[in-house]
Amino acid sequence: MLHRSLFASCASLAVGAAALAQPCTPTFDLALGAPGAPSSNIGVLYPTTFFSPGVRQMFIGGGFPSMGGVAGTSGIAIWNGTTFTPLASGINFGGSTAEVNAAATFGGKLYIGGQFVGATGGPAARGLIRWTGSAFEQVAPDPVTAIFALRAVTVYQNELYVGGSFDRIGTTITNCVAKLNATQDDFVALGTGFGATAGAGIFDMVTFNDGSGDKLYACGNFTSMDGVASTRWIARYNGTAWETVGGGIISGSASSNARDMLVFDDGTGPALYVACGRSSSFGTGAESAVHKWNGVSWTAIPGFQDDPLDVNFTASSIGLYNDGRGTSVLAQVRLSQSGGVNPRQALLKLEGNRFRLVPGVLFDAGVFEIQPFDDGAGLGLRTWLGGSFTNVNGASANRLAQISGCAATCPADFNGVGGLSVQDIFDFLAAWFAGCP
Repeated sequence: MLHRSLFASCASLAVGAAALAQPCTPTFDLALGAPGAPSSNIGVLYPTTFFSPGVRQMFIGGGFPSMGGVAGTSGIAIWNGTTFTPLASGINFGGSTAEVNAAATFGGKLYIGGQFVGATGGPAARGLIRWTGSAFEQVAPDPVTAIFALRAVTVYQNELYVGGSFDRIGTTITNCVAKLNATQDDFVALGTGFGATAGAGIFDMVTFNDGSGDKLYACGNFTSMDGVASTRWIARYNGTAWETVGGGIISGSASSNARDMLVFDDGTGPALYVACGRSSSFGTGAESAVHKWNGVSWTAIPGFQDDPLDVNFTASSIGLYNDGRGTSVLAQVRLSQSGGVNPRQALLKLEGNRFRLVPGVLFDAGVFEIQPFDDGAGLGLRTWLGGSFTNVNGASANRLAQISGCAATCPADFNGVGGLSVQDIFDFLAAWFAGCP
């Protein structure tokens, strides 16, 4: 009898306290981009004021033949808050599987990276081209015609860096990572890089100050960078040489490599968040799909095995998200059980020190970009999602969606599975004794 009373009291407390948190299910606007991009994907969402100083617009890149039915938007389109507009006639993919993966402004020009052969009706430019504001132009001479995929473009210490899967860019052997020599319009190598073996490459690069000054972080599918020990899947460049990042990512299958990064302060100081497949980071002794580097040590953020049947999990992308209760980190994750049973593409949100399933959100395919953006159309800050998905929660989508609001869900569903369970009570008790509101 005592046990039953305790059970009832705890359940009552769980409902009452959890009601204060009011978890919510995102609602989506799926019309943006229609008729959109058949048989394609979106690889980059890049908010920028480049096209209109003082006005933020969204640069959208991918493998699409057109966006929103607008002519000339092959591979790239600009959303101005009302409609999509082209840059000249777009990108020339060269008749092969190709896409736009990266963009950054540098020296008053927009640099665009991916896998393509140049601009439609414009200059040839393998994998990297720039927009001057009125026309496309080649960045560097490139006599090589081998497959080239550039996936990251970023500015570090007032210089432009690029990464991807390539033996060379310009006239220099660079092995997947290089720096632009702006005075000569050519590239220089950063050490020996790593061999451009099949499938290997850099997938993302960001600048982060972990307490020792700004450094350039690169992640991807590589076993080492410039021969430096403990640089599997992630390394950092200090302006002169490559370094290990606290021992790096140390375990996981070949497909568990790092895919995406962002810098976020959860209230304990800025940290670098790295999205991977199921893996462990140095010194943690635990597996996760997102690892956090604070400049001193790694943390494997839990939450990806809240359902004990989920033995496989891969975070394809991470981005910032605000559902009205403050900014946090949103991760798109593919979950499945042993043998690939019950595969599903879901969203998980960082809450406190763990990721929790966002209830009621499923995609039919991957989300590659998560980007908060206010397009000035009076709708406020929304979270944009781009990828290869054509369905969100059973509704047709065209590889581009916006989270447009939040609907209340069961407040006692602590683990976000869409219903009440005994685990919800234990989660509540853990939060109660930890002093969580």
